[in-house]
Amino acid sequence: MSWTEGLDSTPLFAPGIRQEISDEIEKAGDNEVFFLGRIDDQGLLDETLVVARGSSTAVPVFLSRAEEGFQVLIHNHPGGDLTPSPADLSIAAEAGARRLGFFIVSNDGGRVNRVVEPFPEQEESPVEEKEIEDIFCSGGVFSSSIPDFEERPGQVEMSKSVARALNDGDVAALEAGTGVGKSYAYLVPAILWAVKNHSRVVVSTATIPLGEQLVHRDLPTLHRVLGIDFRYALIQGRGNYACRRKTQQVASEPEIFAEGEERRGLGKRCRGRFLTRSGPTSSLHPINLSRRVARITAPVSITRRVASRLVPMWWWSTIIFSLLISNCVVLPGISIATW
Repeated sequence: MSWTEGLDSTPLFAPGIRQEISDEIEKAGDNEVFFLGRIDDQGLLDETLVVARGSSTAVPVFLSRAEEGFQVLIHNHPGGDLTPSPADLSIAAEAGARRLGFFIVSNDGGRVNRVVEPFPEQEESPVEEKEIEDIFCSGGVFSSSIPDFEERPGQVEMSKSVARALNDGDVAALEAGTGVGKSYAYLVPAILWAVKNHSRVVVSTATIPLGEQLVHRDLPTLHRVLGIDFRYALIQGRGNYACRRKTQQVASEPEIFAEGEERRGLGKRCRGRFLTRSGPTSSLHPINLSRRVARITAPVSITRRVASRLVPMWWWSTIIFSLLISNCVVLPGISIATW
C-alpha cells in the first residue's frame, strides 16, 4: 500500500494554525482529533475548532456542525501516513456533496493531504420581484399559457414574500385562504431561486396527497409553462419505502401469505418494482397487503440511501419534495413547510 506524505502546510495554513492543531492533538494523547476549519479570503486555513476526540485509529465526525459557518473538515492520522482510508473517502464524498473541503493532517500539523479542496464561496443570485410579476400578473406568462388564469393580488404578494425569504435566507410564516393559489405562489420563486443558484429547495408537505399533487400535477405544468429546465423528485418518509433485504426475505417465505393471489402479487413486485430505484410501498396496491407491510418497510437508515439513489448529488437545478424534512438532511438547500 502506498504512503502519502502530503504537502507542506506552511503556505496553506495561516500563522499559528499549525501549532494550534499540534497542541490539540497532543492534549488528546496523540490520538485522532476531528476539527472544523474556516478558510480566509486568501484561501488559507485561518481558524480551527475541535469537535471530537477519538482513538489511535478512529474519531467521530459530525457533518451537521459544519453548517455553523465552516468550510473544511480536518482530522489527523497518528501514524503519519496521510492516505485516506475507505471510511475517510466515504465521509469526504459526503462532505464534497455539501460543498465542504476535507483535509488529513499529520500530528504536528506540518503536513496536509487536501483530499477535497475547499469550495469557493458562492454569490447568490436573488429572485427579482419583476420576475414574479412577469409570471403572475396580467399579460404575463401564466395568463398567456394557462386558460382562464386570472391575476390574484394575494398570490403575487405571497410569491414575492417567499422570494424575499429565499433571497435573504430568512424565515417567512405565511397564511392564505382557499383559492389564492398557494402551491404556485411558493413553487415559482423556489424554482427560480434553485435554477439561478444551481441549488436545491426542499418542500416539506404535511400530507402524502399534497406531495403527490405537487409532483404529478403542479410541477409538470410549471415545467411546461415556465420553459425553465429544472428537475424534481418525491421523497417520502422511511416508512413508505420497501427495504430490499426485508423484501427478499419475505419473498423467500411465501408461507406467511395465506392466499395464493397475495403470494403471486408480492413475488411479482419483489422481482420488479420493489427493486427499482424508488420502491415505495404504495406499489403494492391494488393487492391488500396492509397487514404485512411492516415486514418489508425500511429500517431507519434506508431513506437516506433511497434519497441518494433518487437524487444524485451532482444534480444542480433540483427541487426535492419530502414528507419528513429530517429525512433529507443530506441534501443542501432551503426548506419550505406546507400544510
